[in-house]
Amino acid sequence: MFARTCFNYFRTSAASGMKITEETNMKHSRLWTGLSSLCSSLLVLSLVGMDCMMGYAGTVNQALGIRTSEIVNEGDAGEDTTYYESSYGELNAENLQKLIEDTYAQAVQEEAEGAVLLKNEKEALPLSAQETRVTLFGHAVAQPLYKNASAGSKGYQTEHNIDLYKAMSDAGFAINDTLYDAYAASETTRGTGSFDFVTQTSSVKSMGEETISFYTEELKASWEDDYNDAAIVMLAREGGEEIEQMMYDPDGGSALSLHQDEKDMLQMIQDSGKFDKIIVLFRKILQNHCADQQRQPDGAGMA
Repeated sequence: MFARTCFNYFRTSAASGMKITEETNMKHSRLWTGLSSLCSSLLVLSLVGMDCMMGYAGTVNQALGIRTSEIVNEGDAGEDTTYYESSYGELNAENLQKLIEDTYAQAVQEEAEGAVLLKNEKEALPLSAQETRVTLFGHAVAQPLYKNASAGSKGYQTEHNIDLYKAMSDAGFAINDTLYDAYAASETTRGTGSFDFVTQTSSVKSMGEETISFYTEELKASWEDDYNDAAIVMLAREGGEEIEQMMYDPDGGSALSLHQDEKDMLQMIQDSGKFDKIIVLFRKILQNHCADQQRQPDGAGMA
């Protein structure tokens, strides 16, 4: 009897001990689970925060009043440290105007030296002194692509900018305002669908060309009897640093080739039979598949 009682006592004690151990283990397990989750969250926040802090280090240092560099002048305080003086002299209105004029001349020189004439059949170029009444085709004439997405001057966003319309008007050309104004009023826009880290926005993914239905009978009548000395077509592809040019258009075709809307526009110009000269301008950085441009209407010069 005594042995059985002792056995039951030890069995009960062992069971109680196991129960206490299990409860302790569960408490420890919950504790370590919570600590692990907390540490993981802090690690993620630290990594993200560090990346943001490094990206905006200048702003953060300025807000906290931290100086990371110091200018130490060990030379003569009266020494002239302007080692490369501007050839325009001091900054004033007169010298600034000279700089702007020289900038325009530099832009013209860059275009003259950098543009490539792919073809010039039937002496489409240069235009004669009598061929001054022209029509500008392509939405890019109203949404020009001045530079690819990269570092560089933003001068084209100022009042000093000269677009194709103004440049040709200043050169003495009479331009079909009916079609140009229609392009300018259109909601069509060009974009690659890429995310811009500067503006923190994403552009639309579009070739930026009007569909053939855009060209109403009223618009077609604008070059029926006038502004048909030459059709000047501008096509553009956007791309560059941090904004890659899309390889395929929204319809699945190669973005290096002509989009169907562009083909329809060129075909419309050719079928009109009103233009003896069709000049196509490509504004892009990557190679272009030009097989579609090999075709031209009888009697028309194409460049």
